Order: sequence, then C-alpha cells, then structure tokens
Amino acid sequence: MRSLHSTLRLAAIAVSACAIAGGLAGCRGERTDKPPRQYFPGMDDQARYDAQSESAFFADGRTMREPPAGVVAYGWRSELSYGSTPEEESRAARTVALERADMLRGSQAAYYGRNADGTYVERIPVGDLFGLESGQLVPAGELRELVNRGEDRYMVFCYPCHGALGDGKGPVGTRWSGAGPANLLLERLAHGGENGQDGYMFDIIRNGLANAPGQLPAYRMMGYASQINERDTWAIVAYIRALQRSQATPLSDVASTAEQDRLRRSRPAAPQSSSEEEGDS
Repeated sequence: MRSLHSTLRLAAIAVSACAIAGGLAGCRGERTDKPPRQYFPGMDDQARYDAQSESAFFADGRTMREPPAGVVAYGWRSELSYGSTPEEESRAARTVALERADMLRGSQAAYYGRNADGTYVERIPVGDLFGLESGQLVPAGELRELVNRGEDRYMVFCYPCHGALGDGKGPVGTRWSGAGPANLLLERLAHGGENGQDGYMFDIIRNGLANAPGQLPAYRMMGYASQINERDTWAIVAYIRALQRSQATPLSDVASTAEQDRLRRSRPAAPQSSSEEEGDS
C-alpha cells in the first residue's frame, strides 16, 4: 500500500515537472504568427472607423466630423493665416522661415550666443534673430515686441531673485542666504564691462552660473534652457539692457523741466527712521 502511494506521488511530481518545463519552453521568445493571448485586453482592441468611411451612427452618414464652433486646430496660429496684403504675406512667410531656422539651429550666434571662435557675441545678433539681410534694419514694431516679450519673461523667471529693477532685490533675493543674486545694474555687466557681452548674459540665462569649486550648491544660478527658448532668452537680454539704460540715465535726459517737477512731486515720501521717530516724540 505504501509502495502504491509512493508511486502515485512520484507520478504527480513528474507530471508537474513536465508541465513547468513545457511552460518555460513556451517562453523562449520565438517568433510566431499566432496572436498573443490577452488576459487583460483593456482597450487594445476596440471598434474604429477608417478615414472617409461611412458611419451608421451619425445621421448624415459621415465618419469624419466637422469641429465644433470656436475650436482652434492644433498647430494653427493667427500670424500664419495669410492675409490679402503684401505686408501680411511677407510677415507670414518670414515667420515660417524663422521657424525653419529654429529647427536647423545653424547660427552659432543666435542659438549659442558665441562667435565662430567660441567667444561671446558682443551684441544681440538681430540679423540672424529676425532673418534679415545684411544691412537691413529691424522694423521698429518688431523690436518693441521683442523688448515687451522680454519684460514678460523677465517678470516670470527673473524678477523673484533679481527684482523689478534688476538690482538683485527681488522677494526671493532679499531673503537669500549667502552672496545673493547678482545686481544686473553693475558696471561689469553693462556693455563694455568685463562680462558685458550680450552673449555672456544669454549663456548664463540658458546654462546657469557655476559656484566656486567645492562650494554648495554647485550652481549659484540654475540654467533655464528647458523653460526658455533661444528667442525668449534674447528678448530677456534686450529687456535687461533697457533696465540698465533706464537706471543709468538721468531724469533730465528723458523729461522736460515741468515733467521732472511733476515726477518728483508724485514720489512717495521717504519713510522716517526709528531714531527720527523717537526724536519727534
């Protein structure tokens, strides 16, 4: 009797071993024309329509539907909608050409802020940036758009640390532990300064500024290349140059005497120090 039980047990073990071996043999990854087994098919297989085919669901029998009113097609932009005037057609054609240039990134100056020898470009490469021919001037309206775009991006990405004036006194910058954000109004960052090249500022915005070796964090300022494209980076550089000029220009150079008096009167009174308040009391 015991011998029969032993035999049955051995037979069961042998059958189980063969089943396991067969299962493993079927998982060797060999090619097959048979469809895979789908134990949890989910939405792998579902009914669909071919383009331009007939539909039994919609009353008009059409599978392809008209978009709802007000929907904007993906990839459509107003500046690429060709108008009837030569100016509108020219602007749309130049926009397409600039997008192609952005894809190819063939200009070392416009997309990396450097000359062919690796040095920083001194000024914003407006020719490459706007797709202009040699000697052609930037339209005033587009130049203003560039600066306005730079102001918009500056207030999003730069203002928290560098402040509205670029003096490094933003809401985050004033609470910074350590050296703090750079004062963008310093002479060394202006044109003609040690780091006054537009390409240098472009490079710092996109790639960041490393700290001294051994100091933590490794970067004093992180790069924004993943959040700000090349054109917006140049727009920020243009706006920073406008900030520098506005803070370095005397009031007398930009306003008449009457306007200067009006601006001075409109300034809020300077807050009194605590010592002055104690003396008055």
